[in-house]
Amino acid sequence: IAPMGDKFENTMYHGPVLELVFGPKENSVCATYDGDFITRVDDGAVLNVAHGSFVEGVSVVLKPGPRTPREREKHKKIMNRSRCFIINSEGSISPLAAPFLAIGISPYSNLRLIKRNSPNRAIFKNAKSLIECQLELKK
Repeated sequence: IAPMGDKFENTMYHGPVLELVFGPKENSVCATYDGDFITRVDDGAVLNVAHGSFVEGVSVVLKPGPRTPREREKHKKIMNRSRCFIINSEGSISPLAAPFLAIGISPYSNLRLIKRNSPNRAIFKNAKSLIECQLELKK
C-alpha cells in the first residue's frame, strides 16, 4: 500500500486526507498496529474509512493521527470508529465496526472497503506478526 501523493490534500468538509493505492514496494507505507490504529511510522498518520461510512466501495485513506492521549481517545470514537481496525486470521484487515468488510481494491487501484471474502481483498504477508502484537496488547 502506497500514498497517492507526497502530502495531505485539504478537503472542504473532511480536512486533510491522503489517498492510498496499491503501488510499488519502494513507495509502500511502513506502519505499526497498536490494537486500535494502523499508524504510519513517518508521521503518525492513521488509516481511516472515509466519511465513517462502512459500505462497500468507500475509500480507505490516511488522516493525521492523534498527538496526545486525549486526542487518541477522541480518535477512537470519531466518525463511527472509522480509524479502528482489526487484523483477521487470514491476513486481511477489517474496520472494527464492520468486520464483514476488508481493505482491498475495486475497481481501480485506490484502497477501498470490499466484501471480506472478495478475491480482491488485500492479504498482508506480515499479518501474523500484527496479530501477535494485537494479542500481546490485550494481555
